[in-house]
Amino acid sequence: MAGRDPIEVTVEIDGAELTAGTLWIHERGGQSATFRYADSYLAHPAAYELDPALPKGAGVFHTAPGAALFGAFADSARSASAPRPQRPHRELSVRAIS
Repeated sequence: MAGRDPIEVTVEIDGAELTAGTLWIHERGGQSATFRYADSYLAHPAAYELDPALPKGAGVFHTAPGAALFGAFADSARSASAPRPQRPHRELSVRAIS
């Protein structure tokens, strides 16, 4: 998949950090994104869908036409000074895979 380096998406569930999947951002012909859940995340009993556009399941998901990012990732990309929604026992983080 062409674009930037892949981004590892992790979540925290009840104090444990889990790799939820991989996000690819594409910039050819406008920005779009692709996401794939990690098999280990899908097998975890407390795993949940990260966004309504990302139903928990195997396969590759693409943003809708005209959408640059999935909503959950757009929320996490906001500036640190912006208020963040509080989600008990769940936290989403993203980092580049080198």
